[in-house]
Amino acid sequence: MLQNKKVLYDLLFRTSAETLLGVARNPEHLGAEIGFFSVLHSWSQQLNFHPHVHCVVPAGGLSPDHTRWVRSRDNYFLPKKVLRKVFRGKFVDALKQAFQNGQLNFHADLKLLANPKTFAAWLRTLFRENWVVYLKPPFGGPEYVLHYLGRYTHRVAISNHRLVSFADGQVTFRWRDSAHGNKQKLLPLSVNEFLTRFLLHILPQGFVRIRNFGFLANRRRTTLLPLCFQLLGTTPEPPAEEHSSSTEDPADLYRCPNCGGPMKVIERLTAAEIQLRSPPEVTARHETTLPNTVTLRVSARSVPLCRSAKQICLQASSTTVLAILSCFRRLFTWRYGGPRSAAQPRYTAILAVPLN
Repeated sequence: MLQNKKVLYDLLFRTSAETLLGVARNPEHLGAEIGFFSVLHSWSQQLNFHPHVHCVVPAGGLSPDHTRWVRSRDNYFLPKKVLRKVFRGKFVDALKQAFQNGQLNFHADLKLLANPKTFAAWLRTLFRENWVVYLKPPFGGPEYVLHYLGRYTHRVAISNHRLVSFADGQVTFRWRDSAHGNKQKLLPLSVNEFLTRFLLHILPQGFVRIRNFGFLANRRRTTLLPLCFQLLGTTPEPPAEEHSSSTEDPADLYRCPNCGGPMKVIERLTAAEIQLRSPPEVTARHETTLPNTVTLRVSARSVPLCRSAKQICLQASSTTVLAILSCFRRLFTWRYGGPRSAAQPRYTAILAVPLN
C-alpha cells in the first residue's frame, strides 16, 4: 500500500462504493439505490499506517423506478457477512487487474511480488481472512457523525489539541485506547519516529480524499436530491449564509488597518488549540477597534496568542484583564483580503474581547 498509494487508495474507494451500491440494490437486502460519501483515513490513534474509509450512508434509498423512498429497518441496514465477502472479492479482483495492467510497483523486500506466480500465490492468502466491515448507526445522530468527520477534511493524521509536549527530543501526544474502554493515554515518541509516522499519511499530489457516490454523486445529486426530499415529505434547509466576498463592502465587514482591504474568518480555535501554539517571538499592540472590545493583532505566521494575551493584560486595566481572562476562548483568525505589499503580513490574528 505504501509503495502504491494512489492506485490502491483509488481501489479502496471504488471497491467499497461498488460493494455498498451493489448489495443495497439487491432486492433480498434493501432493494434501493443509496447515496453516500466516503472519507479516506490512513492512520490509527497511534499514527500507525491503517488505511480505511468512513462511509456515511442515509438509512434508506430510492426505489429502482424512483417513485418512492425505501426505508431500512431501524436496527439493520445491510448484512455484514455479505458486505465483507463482496468487498473482499471486489478488492482482490481489482488488485489482480491492476497487476496485469502494470500499475503496481514493488521495491526492496517486495520485489518478489513482481513475479506473476508469486503474486498469484499471495493473492490466494487474502481469502483466508475475514475482511472487516464495521457497520453501525451513529450514537449521537447524524450531526455528530458530520461533526466528527468534518474535523478531518483539511487535516492529516493528528490534530493540534492531541499534542501534549515536545521536550528532551520526544513528542508526547494523547491517544484513545479503544481496546480498554476508550481511555485517554499518553504516547511519547522520539522526534524521528514521530515524523516517520506522520509522513506516512501524506496523500499523493492532487488526490481527492472525500468522494460522493450514488444519488449524492456530483453528476446526479442536482436532480436526485430534490426527488429524495420530495419522497421523504420534507424540504431542504436553506444553506447557511456565507461570509461576504472581498468585492463587497458591507458596513460590518472588518477592514485591514493598513490598506483598508476586507478581512474574513478562516479558522476558529479552541482553548486547547490556543495553548499549543507557542511561537518564539511576539509582536502585539493594544487597540480598541470595535465598540466595547479590546482587540489584539499579531502575525498569524507566528500566532503567539497565549503570550500576546499576557502582554495585552499588562497594558489594560484590571476590568479589562478580567474580561480577557474570562473570554479568552473566543478567538478568530482572519485572512487579509486586500492588495498586499512586501511590508504587510499575509495573515493577521485578531482576538476581540468584549468588555461588558
